[in-house]
Amino acid sequence: MPAVPYRAVPYVDVRDLAQVHLQAMKRPEAANKRFIASNETVWYKDLIGAVAEKFVPAGYPVPTTLAPRPDDFDDSSVIYLDNTASRTILQVQYRPYRETMIDMA
Repeated sequence: MPAVPYRAVPYVDVRDLAQVHLQAMKRPEAANKRFIASNETVWYKDLIGAVAEKFVPAGYPVPTTLAPRPDDFDDSSVIYLDNTASRTILQVQYRPYRETMIDMA
């Protein structure tokens, strides 16, 4: 039975990633700097939930069963990234994960 993993991941929409690259080349204040190109950390259940809300009512099968939490899972292993520099220096406005997931599905 397909199940949604008990995990969280940093994510970025590929369209936003393209903007990060473009702005890093265009803006002089970005020279010799590194940027985090990630919007936020999102749990798989939330990513899949966005797809399920849109597509299950239309009859598409979307697995929504959450896999059990692994015994060795440590909440401190979840990665959270600071994208302040890409937002402020590059002026990138990241898309919400729901929009990304719907557009991608």
